[in-house]
Amino acid sequence: MTVKPHSDLFSLGEHYFRTALAQLQQHGIEFSHKLHLSAADDLLCYYDLEQQAISLALPDRETAQGRLQLVLLRSLFGCDHNDEVIELLRLTLDWLIAHELAHHLRQHHGVLTANVWQEEQIANELALALSKPRVSLADRARAHHLLQRVTANLAKRLEADNSAVNSY
Repeated sequence: MTVKPHSDLFSLGEHYFRTALAQLQQHGIEFSHKLHLSAADDLLCYYDLEQQAISLALPDRETAQGRLQLVLLRSLFGCDHNDEVIELLRLTLDWLIAHELAHHLRQHHGVLTANVWQEEQIANELALALSKPRVSLADRARAHHLLQRVTANLAKRLEADNSAVNSY
């Protein structure tokens, strides 16, 4: 499998973003006209409440910061090499965008609460509902394999049992 470079991953993210918005519109679900996708220089993807932006933190192998991001993510996720990190991001990108979109929808409709745990669980549910039908069985199997390794590595690093890590 060819691992996509940073710009291709962001383009794929834009496609997923447009697809999710179109899907929401088909079901009459409103979102802010200010909502947009942006590139982020951070370690992880997130939703910026103030900017109403889904910020994608995708490592760019061409920059020192991107290479450092890959090293950190590789260590955090327990991946053997950078290509696995990129593959994991590719496999979960649709879900990541849908997850952050859920935070936007809750903010936009005035139902966002201060209960972070609850908000993350709600965002996970919407992300799964939006993205799962678009994932091939082969990609689902590969993502499952990688995510099992990631959760085991995180549990070990956090000195927690897998159920605590898996619940997130």
